[in-house]
Amino acid sequence: MGVRDPTGVSKHVIRVSIINPPELSGEIYFKEVSRCGRKSVAGEIWPQTGLAYLAATLEEAGHRVDFVDSMAEGIGLEGLRERIEAFDPHLVVFNTITPTIRNDCEVMRRVHDPKRLWGCVGTHASVLPEETIRESGCDFTLINEAEDSIVEVAAAIERHGVEAIRADPARCLAEVQGGIAHPDANGGIAIAEQRRFIRELDRLPLPARHLMPMERYRMPFFPGQTFATIIPSRGCPWTCTYCRAGQVYGSAVRVRKPESLVEEMRQLDEHFDCRAVVFMTDGLTFKPEWTAEVCEAIIAAELRTRWICNSRVDNVTLDLLRLMRRAGCEMVSYGVESGSQEILDRSRKHITLQQSRDAIRWTREAGLTSMAYFILGLPGETPETIEQTIRFSREINPDYVNFHVATPFPGTELYDIAKGNGWLITDDWSAYEEEGSAVMRTEHLTAEDLIAAQRRAMRSFYMRPGRMIKELFNIRSLSDFQAKLSAGWRVLFGNRSKANGAEG
Repeated sequence: MGVRDPTGVSKHVIRVSIINPPELSGEIYFKEVSRCGRKSVAGEIWPQTGLAYLAATLEEAGHRVDFVDSMAEGIGLEGLRERIEAFDPHLVVFNTITPTIRNDCEVMRRVHDPKRLWGCVGTHASVLPEETIRESGCDFTLINEAEDSIVEVAAAIERHGVEAIRADPARCLAEVQGGIAHPDANGGIAIAEQRRFIRELDRLPLPARHLMPMERYRMPFFPGQTFATIIPSRGCPWTCTYCRAGQVYGSAVRVRKPESLVEEMRQLDEHFDCRAVVFMTDGLTFKPEWTAEVCEAIIAAELRTRWICNSRVDNVTLDLLRLMRRAGCEMVSYGVESGSQEILDRSRKHITLQQSRDAIRWTREAGLTSMAYFILGLPGETPETIEQTIRFSREINPDYVNFHVATPFPGTELYDIAKGNGWLITDDWSAYEEEGSAVMRTEHLTAEDLIAAQRRAMRSFYMRPGRMIKELFNIRSLSDFQAKLSAGWRVLFGNRSKANGAEG
């Protein structure tokens, strides 16, 4: 079977399986982590929109793609093996992140077949490509933005074949213009220079949602509704010590045209009966003028979509929030992080406590729901600063909060600080997630102290009588009640906490 490219030259159609791997339940300690495609602490299942972009670019290049979201579809190891065999791909690409890397590498080893080429994408594969290749036995990893790279890998398979690439990856993968790591002839790992980030995001096709199990994606904020994630921009200019967003997607903020976002929202409504959207980006308001243009375009299009987003507290005004409300926004999430200005400054967050007060107050005045995220255990944290943060959360009183334990993900400055100071208490990547787990101590606090503080902070905020009465009056339906009950129980009582890799 062949297709014609724009030059009229016949080319072979490459079959690619793009996989969000299943959990090896009961074999590897695995916590439910909040990542696209994984169940989160509140029980939602997030769509793998980033992988759907890879699928769309491959289809646009004329290839066939099988999109396997194991977590959403309830596919186990044997089901995955059967799915791969039935599709018989030339190339298999696994997605992985730090907390799931052990699980995902083991899954790859168990379903591996040498007649196919195997690769990894995702944040962990981007920051630790050599370790990922050695642990999983894969043939390559793609680093950072992978849309262009994966098409070039498919082209290399067309030209050379799987066996030739495995025998001489340096020669056969030379046409991949950066952003790839693979074994070299000397037993080492060759890492190509980072490729340039995609400047014009609108040149990418919309995510291949026709391949996704759209009906399986749910979250408590949209009870009983299918929801989707839309990626409106990439890049983060800030250098917070605990975050690797700027490293993975670059420091330059690249935005899509408002009309492109409107068209994506329209297609979700018309083709998938989906009118609930989460804008997945580090900050929808990084460029407030562009945000206003997006809102005006949504209003002009008379879309029925409800949406939520993230923002920095220093990027909003009351007028902008009111415009966002008119455009269908219902909730804004903010990284408040700490109630101690000293902790914020040491972490290079570049916000003030007053800016957080203003943002939460303006969000309330605009008629929007607010969500505030806090991090406990950043460098300099003490029992006193933790109490300041708990008191501050109650003072600004957002509609919802979540307290995370500081996690030094590889690739962040926080990881280097923790490692350099001897604060890391485990090298088990499966423990590196923020819900009920602690993998480092600080100058003044143990990992057990931080887990206890997280529990205390959550209960201090949510178990107030006035707070509980407010939630009861805000219940809109039976499904809303069930969602809130489930989420509340899991958040307050259901986390399996651990320190140093052992269950608490």
